[in-house]
Amino acid sequence: MIYTAVSGILLLAAFFGLSLLSGFSSFDYEVLRSQTLPIATQLILLVTLIVGFGIKFRSCPPH
Repeated sequence: MIYTAVSGILLLAAFFGLSLLSGFSSFDYEVLRSQTLPIATQLILLVTLIVGFGIKFRSCPPH
């Protein structure tokens, strides 16, 4: 159960970070696509999302 909570916190942090760093309070794809973030920031967000979703995916095996 702890690893599921940790993955949820990682996902929440990544999405909040994306919202704060983009300057918009919307998750609209076209709005976010128009913004450019530095490569280092993109990589940090990508790794955070991959780890968060990876933990969530492993906690519920597909049938």
